[in-house]
Amino acid sequence: MIYINSVVAFQKCISDDHEEISLERVLWISPDQSYVVLVNIDDKRKLQLPYFRDYGELLRLLEMEEASISSYEPDLLFLNPTDEYLNKYGAERDQKFELIKSIANKEPEIFWSKSRGKLIRSESDRTGKPQKTIYLLLKRYWFYGKSINGLLHDYNDVGVTGDKRTINIKTGPKTEDHNFIVTAKDKEIFKSAIQKYHSSLKMNLTATHKHMCEEHYNEGFYRKHEVKVPIINMTNCPSIKQFRYWYQKEYNKKSRLAAKVGNRKAEIRARALLGSPTEEIHNPGALYETDSTPADVLLLSSDYLTVIGRPHVYFVKDVMSRLIAGMHISKTNSWVESMMALENASTDKVEFCAKYGVSIHEENWPSKHLPQKIVGDRGEMKSRNSNNLVNLNVRLANPPSYRADLKPYIEQQFRNFCGRVKELIPGAVHKEHRERGELDPSKKSVYTFEVFTKIVILFGVWLKYVFEQSALAATDDSTVEWLENSMVIQEDDNFSRILKELVWGENQDENDTKRNILDSRIKKLESFSQLNQLLLEEYKKELKSIC
Repeated sequence: MIYINSVVAFQKCISDDHEEISLERVLWISPDQSYVVLVNIDDKRKLQLPYFRDYGELLRLLEMEEASISSYEPDLLFLNPTDEYLNKYGAERDQKFELIKSIANKEPEIFWSKSRGKLIRSESDRTGKPQKTIYLLLKRYWFYGKSINGLLHDYNDVGVTGDKRTINIKTGPKTEDHNFIVTAKDKEIFKSAIQKYHSSLKMNLTATHKHMCEEHYNEGFYRKHEVKVPIINMTNCPSIKQFRYWYQKEYNKKSRLAAKVGNRKAEIRARALLGSPTEEIHNPGALYETDSTPADVLLLSSDYLTVIGRPHVYFVKDVMSRLIAGMHISKTNSWVESMMALENASTDKVEFCAKYGVSIHEENWPSKHLPQKIVGDRGEMKSRNSNNLVNLNVRLANPPSYRADLKPYIEQQFRNFCGRVKELIPGAVHKEHRERGELDPSKKSVYTFEVFTKIVILFGVWLKYVFEQSALAATDDSTVEWLENSMVIQEDDNFSRILKELVWGENQDENDTKRNILDSRIKKLESFSQLNQLLLEEYKKELKSIC
């Protein structure tokens, strides 16, 4: 069947081995199906007028497969513009449609050449617009299938794509002092000036342009206070506007930022986002991210007499489910402490929480497995000790230096954690460097390592919890009690359900994990408590040396 606005593709035989396809749109079908009106839509730069054709002949060509119905539509994006584009150009489009609305609907009279000329002349006399303008609007209206959006300005299809024009005559209005024409030699000077002053010396574009003109476009020198000063004639050198235009055209956003702050920061701030870290992850446990950060709180020794400083908090986070799979609190950051966090990720969390007086069920924190792949901190994971993870069938990936954006989920977890620490815990550190007169946060410190570890658990790093909208008294006991009473423990159904379908790490023996993860000094230990005792002894030695 043939419908109005259908696109018919006609095959034209040019030679024995070459055929050309012509596309024509159906604009009107007579009620008795004796005639159709077609218009060619091959080239939007050469718009044509419609013509009549026999309906039976068109059906015969379709049956003989010398013609076919095509799904082609020119400029689909142009016919479906964005709201922003319509808000800017929609009013002008409506004004154009008002010029042809009264005659475009007079079918089939508007398709006959004699009656069409009379209709357009009468419309031109009524509106005062040239007949040429009305003809052009009608052609665009028919070309785009009687769509009002076909009357929009196609600003997305202007200029000469990929071609650079050589200008010998200054275009635009003639200013008094800047009629300079930029040549290929000038562009080479621009490039060397950008490298010398903007990239190397970190000058802005205005200063770079000034020094470039003094060096390459001077007309001599004069002496001022025994110093040679270049003579600059602004009519014989490029303007700052020309220089800035060339710079923005030649260098993309990333290159311009790299010239200001360096390649390292430009890679973080202006790199192309080619995908998501979760695109190639299909199940929990496929990828863990681990890192550490100094907690923004000062802790006390076990006797509550000595301030021992800020602890380091280690988290191991599952990327797929966003579940905290493991954690560890330590005095310093090292390979041993990082592996303690990974060892915690592979142990039963019910026993772990029971040591700190927190009672949970296995469904509340179901992570007790090693991952298939882990992305860690380059400083701690880049060592020979990390080769032991291969024995556990765990692949290790180290991101480049200063690229925390390559492990975004664990970094965001630390951001949220440190923010909550500052809100609720006494002795929190709000500034790295105190100014004179500010209160010393160590005066409010009330937590030991053991109590702080319990609070980290209760903070809901691995739980789904709800905080009450009430004030919190800054005391040790009230903080822990308030956290216990203001959270709701829920089962992580997604993590638990998929874990049952996987086999990785399911039967991994805890002792095998320790033997492969930890170094030779720790491998001799038989239990987690012995390791804690060893670390405690080291802390005591450190405290004695301080005291």
